[in-house]
Amino acid sequence: MAGATIATVQKILQGMILPEMQAVKDRLASIEGEIKSLWGEIQRIADKWDNGVARLENKIDSRITHLR
Repeated sequence: MAGATIATVQKILQGMILPEMQAVKDRLASIEGEIKSLWGEIQRIADKWDNGVARLENKIDSRITHLR
């Protein structure tokens, strides 16, 4: 009798917990994708910033050279 009760409780818990665990796993995968996307956007902005600073430095260097 105890074995049947334990098996029944296991089935009930698996029926309740496993779907919730899968939902959490799916949500975490979704969040991971969003984080990767945000990181890519941050990298793109950082690259754009670096390029702008480099162009500005080149212009300043060119003006200084021209003034000498």
